Amino acid sequence: MWKKLFSSVLVFVVAVGIVEGTGSAESDRKVESVASGEIVLTDIDGHWAASDIQQAVTKGYVEGYDNGTFKPERSVKRSEFIKMIVSAMALDVEGVTKGNDWYKAYAAAAKEAGIYQDEFGSDQQWNEAITRTEMAKFAVKAAGKDQGQYYYIDFNDPGYMYLATDAGLIHGKGGGEVAPEGLTTRAQSITVIERLLKLQDGEVLPKADKLTRSNAEFDWRRTNINTMLDDYLADSYHPYDESFMVESRDGLYKGELIRMTVIDLEDENDPNRSLVDINGLQWGPEPQYTTEYYNYYPLKDYKDSFLVVLNTKVHYVKDSKKYGTFNFVNMNNYYGDYSPQERDEMNRGILNGIPFLFSMDGEIQYQMVLLPKKVIESRNGVLRFGLSSSAIAPVGTTDIKIFEGVIEHR
Repeated sequence: MWKKLFSSVLVFVVAVGIVEGTGSAESDRKVESVASGEIVLTDIDGHWAASDIQQAVTKGYVEGYDNGTFKPERSVKRSEFIKMIVSAMALDVEGVTKGNDWYKAYAAAAKEAGIYQDEFGSDQQWNEAITRTEMAKFAVKAAGKDQGQYYYIDFNDPGYMYLATDAGLIHGKGGGEVAPEGLTTRAQSITVIERLLKLQDGEVLPKADKLTRSNAEFDWRRTNINTMLDDYLADSYHPYDESFMVESRDGLYKGELIRMTVIDLEDENDPNRSLVDINGLQWGPEPQYTTEYYNYYPLKDYKDSFLVVLNTKVHYVKDSKKYGTFNFVNMNNYYGDYSPQERDEMNRGILNGIPFLFSMDGEIQYQMVLLPKKVIESRNGVLRFGLSSSAIAPVGTTDIKIFEGVIEHR
């Protein structure tokens, strides 16, 4: 099914392309070329995607207009994008590719390749502008990036945008903006397809910057933990609770995860550092395991760590005698057990595990967890985060999983 695309012969004219103002991708329009064989486009000089556009037109899966322009900022219809990606990948196209139904043969080829799954039914839907999320979904499927470690995860559309940024197919619009519902331009489409072709040729693309990937992951899973711990996680991820809701079995308690943010305390430019006052926090061992005394140590002196900050909402507590009056949902975490010796070392200021965090007046911060990098680097294991309903004994808690991943030394 997959075919090599490229020809070393440069053509002097490009026929069969996308034409503005018609419902068809077939046209007799042509653009002139210079004597060297390079196609002349008059409106891409200095454009950020000029190189990719020139390559795409030369390869022949898209063309300019008869007046010598390319119109890189013009929006792209769903039908146009599917035609481009099928043509660029040299998939077998069978059937009529002319007239009002010209796009159906390309859609069929994309479906056969597993790129398209009947998302659009009517001619009207096919002729609407494609969104960036839809573009990401098609590109990720075409690249096979929804397989492997993510194979058994049922992705929604934000999941595909995250995968696209993680694979380097989409790099955002600057400043970490993902713009999932934004429209896709011809220039953006070409750039994504050119990256896709590089992946097919075995090239490893640079991922989008951490801010862009974080924002895409927030949209998908309300956390950025995969992005921030990317250097430590094995290629194995486990399902999570997509409802983000903790509801007690008796119907008397309901809480929700709003966001779980991972901050790199070493990175002075981490955009999420403003969420907490690091100078107002200290760490120490879990009090119940330290019977005689326990010491606190300023967090600002231990920046070689990740800080996990939880934002939750309690929707209702219908029986405070069973579930208390907390206005937040409890976090639970696990990354192995610790010996009495390790706990004693932690009490002496040796950060060899996951400690408790406290305010400067000694109040436990149940919505925060400190992950020292040297702890992550020194032991393999399963790192797990979840939410638990507040409960007063003998009432049992209700738990959901936010994240579970395998830490692996590299």
